[in-house]
Order: sequence, then C-alpha cells, then structure tokens
Amino acid sequence: MLEKLDFQALVEQTVTAKRIPRVMDLYRFVLGIVLSLYIGFAAEPMRFIARDPILTGILKVTKLPVQSTFWRFLNALHLNVARQILTLMRTLRERVWAAANVKLEIVTLDTDTTVHTLYGQQMGGRKSYQPEEQRQSEATSRC
Repeated sequence: MLEKLDFQALVEQTVTAKRIPRVMDLYRFVLGIVLSLYIGFAAEPMRFIARDPILTGILKVTKLPVQSTFWRFLNALHLNVARQILTLMRTLRERVWAAANVKLEIVTLDTDTTVHTLYGQQMGGRKSYQPEEQRQSEATSRC
C-alpha cells in the first residue's frame, strides 16, 4: 500500500531533519515508526518486535533499534518537522482518498469521549450528564 502511495518519495521530499540516525536513513526510520504503530506497538513493547523478520526485512536491518533511539530521534526533530509531518499526513490522506475515488465535500469529526464508569468517590471522577443513570449505577454497585 505504501509503495502504491509513493510513500518513500513523499517522505524524502517532505521531511527534512538535521539529525540522521546512524542505524537507518531518515526514510527507513520514519517507515519503522509507521509500521510499528500500524501493527500496534507504540511504546515499551517494541523490544518484542525488534527481530521480527517481516519488519527487519522491509527495513533492511538485522534488528530494530531500541525504543530510546526512536525517542531521541523524535525529540531531536525541529518544530518545523511537525509541520512537515502534518503535510505528509495530509498528502497521504489525499492520495488514499483519490485511489479510493472518494470525493468529500464535507468532513465531520466525531469528538465523542470514552466514558469509564466509576463506582464510589474516586479521585478525578465527575458526575455524568445523566445523573439518573449515575445514581442507578451507584445503587447497583452497593448490591
């Protein structure tokens, strides 16, 4: 999918960074982050996929760098890179929509929040917009 979207050329044209990691070039570093997020490893568990044959084969490395290398790379990026990454995301989104023949005139962003039910007086808990429902859940928690 990323090849069809010409992801490598887009990253190389859009993202510029002064700090280039020695382990991989900028494109493979960004690709490593994208692929890791795609398969669900966003934080500490990255060490579990460090030698994954599919990822290491795509990135052409024997193993992925440690998590702290990714954090140092991201922390060293200049503020302009954030704008570049937003441009990269916008362009990718446009390419995906064009490939899927999606022509949107209006986009609605759903900003619903996730609600976690709390029982009792827990720190940080607030009354809901539906106090009747909250009283009912408190009553059931006492049973």
